[in-house]
Amino acid sequence: MSSTSATLSVDSGEGPDSRSLRSQPGTSQDRNGPLRSGSNFEPVNLSRLTKAGSAINQIKRLSRRSRRPPIDPSCEPGSMELQENPQPRGSPAQCQVDEILKLVFSGADKAKKYPEFDAIGFYAKTGDDLECLWRSETERLMDIAQYPNTPIEFSRQENFQGDTEKGYRDIFRQCQRLLTAITICLLDNDCINAEHCGQFSNQQRLSDFIKQVFKGQGVAESIESTGSVEAQQRLEATDALINFISATLLWQKNVLGVLIERITKIKLLIIDLNVNSTIAVRTAEAVLSNVRESGGMRYAGGDMNEEE
Repeated sequence: MSSTSATLSVDSGEGPDSRSLRSQPGTSQDRNGPLRSGSNFEPVNLSRLTKAGSAINQIKRLSRRSRRPPIDPSCEPGSMELQENPQPRGSPAQCQVDEILKLVFSGADKAKKYPEFDAIGFYAKTGDDLECLWRSETERLMDIAQYPNTPIEFSRQENFQGDTEKGYRDIFRQCQRLLTAITICLLDNDCINAEHCGQFSNQQRLSDFIKQVFKGQGVAESIESTGSVEAQQRLEATDALINFISATLLWQKNVLGVLIERITKIKLLIIDLNVNSTIAVRTAEAVLSNVRESGGMRYAGGDMNEEE
């Protein structure tokens, strides 16, 4: 097709059969259209209406492409470069313990008024104890990340009785306690969503978390209240299981910082799971009652799983 556009027009003084197809160079195609006989009207733009919608959509698509993705303010330029150009799987970690601790401690700033996911809240005794636990977890995980060729072993196999009825029962109870602690973490985080960002939460999921924590209290035990050697050994075995599971995850500075907070909280919760479950449930029930009274959490879309 020629680069010039063609217009069907009628010259004055000529009969209706004297139509000729004239070319109008320099005129864009979308400005041309059939002229009415005997009139001086401008050519009718036939394609403008049909192209307007597609042009707007194209502009929106280009805008989305050029728009930068949201970036966590805690991400430093070095960490973002690491995320955009990840190291091959199995490579040693390209970060230091102090870098990870800086990310972890930044979320524990008492001067901040914003809620924090996986915050220890009522479960920790003192801030000094918490910092010691965070540092211990950071050093343990960084040691694994920096030496990826070292085999990961489960160090407390003797606490489980192997292929016996008691062994399976012990493993089941340990997994139930671990699942209850994880559910408390999810429940606390969902309470934050319910209060501050209702579109990421819903009443049914919050109620389900509360029921799961209630159910988990049946296998909960307080190490401090029992004081038995066997209970202490079970706690150490559970910690070893948590260490083994967490050691198999991928390593990035921000991911590692979040993992340290979650693992530390889980270990603290398990020490007195019965009391901590009660605290979590009462807090969540209060949040659920408040959002119901205020008419919040009306979002009816599909569930958004935090762990996905």
